[in-house]
Amino acid sequence: MERKRLVNRKIILDRVREYVTLDARFVRIIQRNPGGDALDAVLAAVGVWQSWEATDFDAMNTHPRYRFEGRIFA
Repeated sequence: MERKRLVNRKIILDRVREYVTLDARFVRIIQRNPGGDALDAVLAAVGVWQSWEATDFDAMNTHPRYRFEGRIFA
């Protein structure tokens, strides 16, 4: 794998580690995944988690639109 790609993935994973704990074994798998799908999955999961944490569910429950609309956590 290209050195540049590994360096970029390391930078991204270092930032992700500010929010979640990643076992060293999984970091190696994520870094070596040829298409980058493993890294994409981790980024999507962290994004959903952050959106979930930031949502004011009490406000959503009282808002008239949310009874008919959905919310996407991604």
